[in-house]
Amino acid sequence: MIAARIRVAGIAFFAASAWLVGAVSAQTQTPTTVNIKLEDSTSMPGMNDMKMELDRSTVPAGKVTLRATNESKQIIHEVLVVKDDGKPLPYNAAAGKLIESQLNKLGEVSDLKPGKSDYRTFTLAPGNYILICNQPMHFKQGMYARLTVAAAGASAANGGATTATATPPATTEVPMPAGEDAEGS
Repeated sequence: MIAARIRVAGIAFFAASAWLVGAVSAQTQTPTTVNIKLEDSTSMPGMNDMKMELDRSTVPAGKVTLRATNESKQIIHEVLVVKDDGKPLPYNAAAGKLIESQLNKLGEVSDLKPGKSDYRTFTLAPGNYILICNQPMHFKQGMYARLTVAAAGASAANGGATTATATPPATTEVPMPAGEDAEGS
């Protein structure tokens, strides 16, 4: 009887220990890094448009570090992280930009001066995301990319780089909200 109780207590102890290790591991997960190059005609002679290039387009859910490098020689760029809900993005043609206050925006790596790099870590749930430079006219000139976040246990391997696809995310024309500043918030 005592031996059975000791066995049950031992099993309970090991189960609790395994759960605790799993919980701590989830909290201390090493972020997956996505390297992003922001390029325009000043960084690539002969280039007519702008582009955002990711070193991977699919990552596992959890902590994801976006490390952006502005390859431009003259132009400021940024990277907004927007959850793709399948709806057209709110765009104001007169301003040449998306309306950030109306986006499902999770944050950004903001205002990278020419030649500079910066990073930010996000906790991303499974789903589709759009990475966007929202400096005036940059999005419409091709400075966006798509990022897929795969559910835990799903294959998230992707060694190929990705740039903007032939079909840009859909937009809908909206008026500029009163008080919306140059940064969109």
